[in-house]
Amino acid sequence: MTNYFTFDGTNTATTYDTYIAQSNMYDAAEEDIETIAIPGSNRIVYLGKGTFKPFTIVAQCYIKGTMSTKVDALRNFLKSKQKECKYAESAKTGEYRLARYIDTFELNESDRKGATFTLRFIARPERFLTTGDTKTTFTANGTINNPTLFPARPLVRIYATGTLKIGSYSITVSSVDGYVDIDFDTMQAYKGTTNCNGDVTFGELVLEPGKNTVDLNGISKVEITPRWYTL
Repeated sequence: MTNYFTFDGTNTATTYDTYIAQSNMYDAAEEDIETIAIPGSNRIVYLGKGTFKPFTIVAQCYIKGTMSTKVDALRNFLKSKQKECKYAESAKTGEYRLARYIDTFELNESDRKGATFTLRFIARPERFLTTGDTKTTFTANGTINNPTLFPARPLVRIYATGTLKIGSYSITVSSVDGYVDIDFDTMQAYKGTTNCNGDVTFGELVLEPGKNTVDLNGISKVEITPRWYTL
């Protein structure tokens, strides 16, 4: 089966005739951890930071057809995306990484003759699940189930004022014009481009693996975009 990638919604196969021969997309990121050997002992102390290191996507690619007419267009496209974008591969649907292309994209004569080249992207360590991009709406108390083994940092939209409880975490909204969004990845509250941190009281919140209760406490509606991920 021919593998290709999409970047910021652009299909590289249909747009640039570019396909993947080999990729490490589905390897796991390295844990950010320090090891300390205990003098006079065979013991090792592991000092984990609770995080994982950035992941480098290495994709060996090739172009079908005339390489010279496509490779420059591909280069310009990748270089124009000076931000994190969704990177996904067709070999395995339902997952993506948030990545940015930062490589030089230099091709030597051997590359051009062989029509193969290597692309490198710097990505977050998570492999996000597309199912985690779907909002779950609550107009009454309920539960949301995290299907992974990792705590997720959701985007929560709250309508009306009051105190929302998700699992053991509380969010208090004192003022709202229609709704307020709280991003628990960036720890910011906002509505559109308006900062709303002064109208909301909240701390770190994650959706733990398994069931998480959602208690509206009189709030009219809550929308949760969970952002499930694996490694």
